[in-house]
Amino acid sequence: MRVVIILFVLLLLAWKFWPEPEPMAVEDTVIGEPVKRLQEAQQFEDQVLEEAEARKQRLEAAIDDDSG
Repeated sequence: MRVVIILFVLLLLAWKFWPEPEPMAVEDTVIGEPVKRLQEAQQFEDQVLEEAEARKQRLEAAIDDDSG
């Protein structure tokens, strides 16, 4: 009985101090391709929003020049 308890304690200690594996990057998992597509879509959306903001500023500047 003592051997079983010692073995159990040793197994618990080994389990506690066993190093955890490094987490995988999302791109390397099964959902990697959809994540890449979402990142590309986010970049495209950011680009469109920047262009829209620049166009808005140009139009506001043109309106200010025409009215002033």
